[in-house]
Amino acid sequence: MKNLCDEIDNVILNALPDKGIKFFGLCEIVKKGEQVFPVTIPDRKQASIIDNYNATVYHRLLSPMAGTEDPEFMFGATIPNRFKPRLRTFLAHKVTLGEDFIFTFANVIPHKLDLENYKFVDITGISVITDHEAIYEQEFGKTNYEKHRTSWNVYALEYDIEFIKC
Repeated sequence: MKNLCDEIDNVILNALPDKGIKFFGLCEIVKKGEQVFPVTIPDRKQASIIDNYNATVYHRLLSPMAGTEDPEFMFGATIPNRFKPRLRTFLAHKVTLGEDFIFTFANVIPHKLDLENYKFVDITGISVITDHEAIYEQEFGKTNYEKHRTSWNVYALEYDIEFIKC
């Protein structure tokens, strides 16, 4: 999944090269005592909203990676598994980018990726979640959100990423 998220980031970066976005890639939520926060996979660096950038982006799996056999794409005698996990893309951006930046960002998320060792990669069903405080609490727990409340917009984009790995 990391390489798929890295490719999504590359597409977004190429579409928005001058926006000052910090990409963390694929993350997972961890708990340390009472604190909750995202860390990168595989190097376990903490992802956060960084004031030196105009936006912060990372991805997180929301569903299991269960595959179903798909005989339509058989490789000889091997029936491949088709995977369709739900992915969340966290986006926090400074309000100076404008209220419509979420739509600009959502529109550059690719619908298809062409990657080596994948039969196909399709992205479908993009939803934009706009409850800033609920998203922040889900991603970072009950921390002091006051610093980011007025100067940042926080969104989550959720979508299915369907693929067959060769």
